Amino acid sequence: MDLSALLQEGLKFHQSGRLEDARACYQRILAVDSKHFDALQLSATLEMQHGEYKSALQLFETALTVKRNYPPIYMNMGLAFKRDGNQQQALICYNEAIRLDAQYSDAYNNRGLLLYELNHHDRAVEDFNQAIRLKSDFAEAYSNRGLALHRLNRFDEAISSYYDAIRIRPRYAAAYKNAGWMLHEQKKFDDALKLYSYALHLNSTDYGAAFHKSITLLQIGDYRYGWELYESRILRKSEDYGQDLGGVPWRTADSVSSLRLLVFAEQGLGDSIQFVRYLPMVVALGANVIFLVQRPLVSLFKSMNLPVTLVAKGDPLPEFDAHCPLMSLPYVFRTTVETIPAQVPYVFADDVKIRFWTSKVGEKGRLKVGLVWNGGFRPNQPEVWSVNERRNIPIALFSEFLQHPGVDFFSLQKGDPAESEIRGKEHEFWSQGNFYNFTDELFDFSDTAALIAALDLVISVDTSTAHLAGALGKPTWILNRYDTCWRWFEDREDSPWYPTVRLFRQDERRDWGVVLSEVRDSLSALLCHETRSVS
Repeated sequence: MDLSALLQEGLKFHQSGRLEDARACYQRILAVDSKHFDALQLSATLEMQHGEYKSALQLFETALTVKRNYPPIYMNMGLAFKRDGNQQQALICYNEAIRLDAQYSDAYNNRGLLLYELNHHDRAVEDFNQAIRLKSDFAEAYSNRGLALHRLNRFDEAISSYYDAIRIRPRYAAAYKNAGWMLHEQKKFDDALKLYSYALHLNSTDYGAAFHKSITLLQIGDYRYGWELYESRILRKSEDYGQDLGGVPWRTADSVSSLRLLVFAEQGLGDSIQFVRYLPMVVALGANVIFLVQRPLVSLFKSMNLPVTLVAKGDPLPEFDAHCPLMSLPYVFRTTVETIPAQVPYVFADDVKIRFWTSKVGEKGRLKVGLVWNGGFRPNQPEVWSVNERRNIPIALFSEFLQHPGVDFFSLQKGDPAESEIRGKEHEFWSQGNFYNFTDELFDFSDTAALIAALDLVISVDTSTAHLAGALGKPTWILNRYDTCWRWFEDREDSPWYPTVRLFRQDERRDWGVVLSEVRDSLSALLCHETRSVS
């Protein structure tokens, strides 16, 4: 058997997309020579294309027994480990590839991307710079460097790096997309939309560009086109959107009488609270609705008293005919800014729990304000760490501005590390003794809802508790980072989603002290108004 000819045949199949034919050729080679280096490498690459990363790694390991000091094997193993979710092992492999070949520009670029995803942005820039020094026309490295510079708030350098990538490769769709997202965060929305549109012109299947374009459209209030394009998030497949659920996708508001429809929660807890308002509209169509939702929200959503089967994620699902992600419902119902279903409250606290918390915090007396200064930390999602850092406020800064002696403050802060940072140190931050922390007694969102119901006001960063307070119809002040989430629009102090919400926004200085100073003044004004009302 001519193994060289068979390898060439496999390569042709591989390059033309006939992957099973390529696999057959490689397997025939390995059946004759189990240590055939090229067949092992190519087989591993094919396994990676199928998403079989562990199988690919086994093949790469075998290849290393043939040629131990071969840098591309370590680089490919790093990519396989990364895609399999083992970032630390990926980093070890990239380091080894660079140790073996200090001129390996692709390895620097790949390691830089991994460091970027791990939030080591300074080190990522160093790697991208080295990749560019070794290969001056390395368009990917320029674009990736732009991403890291962007996260370091070095905006002028970032946009310059993106445009260098485009100069080298004028039809580089990803560079246009990345530059568009940076311009979006700088609130240059028209320019961002132009770049997204050109990226999609170059690559119509760049669902990341489509998704980012949808976010910009939603933020500027173009809901007609924004919701339609927001469906592209499903094609990105960065989350589970029901591809393996069975049944058929449902996206029409026509009568669905007797249809067993699974609506499933997606993204975060706050998203579920915001968009659960659409379930009554689905029920009104005549569907038999099954709602698959995060377990901490089940008790809360029971308060809506809807004829819906509530199922906690992880529990067995009943049979269903069709399915729909929760956040596709605005698209289904063709929601515009003017038609947002904004009647509040649409979730309710349990009466027994309200009585418990009212007796605990006091029925009368001083103004009672709930506080949240930190969003939930997701240790397994480093890609969202930078957003968390920008939306969170240090507890010391929070307490510095919110020390009003005429107010009783109550922690609504759940989730570590923030919850643990305050426990036992309440008096250290609120020396006047007017800060109370009962969060150990909050076991799910129905408990938090009852405590909120017993308060007068909630002041919170943009997190699920802010959505809960808004859904309960409680006066809520949301402290908004400069690069705000799309749902809060631009240049508004109010929210069409929650009539009782007031927004306090960072300006381009991104200084929380300025925001908290405004909150302090508004709190003083509210207290004066409350005092006058009582007298």
